[in-house]
Amino acid sequence: MNQHKTSAELKALAKNSLFGKYATAISATVIYALITYIITSLSSLFLRVPGITGTILYYISIFVLTVFSGLFVYGFNFIFLKISCNVPARTTDLYYGFSARTKEILKAQLFRSMVSYVFCIPCYVFNEVTTVTQQMDYIGVYFLLLGLGMLGELLVMLFYNQTFFIMLDFPEYDAKKALAFSRELMKNNKGRYIYLLVSFIPLLILGIFTFCIGYLWIIPYMQTTFAHFYLDLIQNKN
Repeated sequence: MNQHKTSAELKALAKNSLFGKYATAISATVIYALITYIITSLSSLFLRVPGITGTILYYISIFVLTVFSGLFVYGFNFIFLKISCNVPARTTDLYYGFSARTKEILKAQLFRSMVSYVFCIPCYVFNEVTTVTQQMDYIGVYFLLLGLGMLGELLVMLFYNQTFFIMLDFPEYDAKKALAFSRELMKNNKGRYIYLLVSFIPLLILGIFTFCIGYLWIIPYMQTTFAHFYLDLIQNKN
């Protein structure tokens, strides 16, 4: 019978894994945050283009940059998977996606982004074709479409959040096989993942009161815990 580790046990493992490795974890988190900020800021350049052309370019740029950012997400996962496996990690591992399996990484991220964006499109369209006043008049419709977009994000998270860990752990898997295996691993484990994610909310709220400085420790702690969650899934799968 499979015996999964509890959230408390996964967090304890994460703390042990990070002991003596926080310098690498924090530096990688800072660089990753800066890269994410730069990528996000690039899309805003298209807001300066007037009319419908600027709007279309803006949303296209968001999508393209989201797909491209998958290379950094892959490297970020690589660092914390190595830490969780007690393998020496380096900050430069953040760029690992550019040197190994780049095409397959982009394919996987493209699929995940497409699933998410399909659900977000109605909300994007509603925002563009209505004024703020009209949105208030149809506030119910707005929140319905917003909820639809959030549903897309949730589906990607619950079904495909293990994809990059799988591709790192099984180099022979292409994007399609890794996505399918992620769905398989998350079967009957979605509730555990949501519970683990929600359990970090108090810590994330506390981090706000440190002027977000606390996130330098919180984010590595979370990422390492999620890496151990993946390892637990694999262990019980085998």
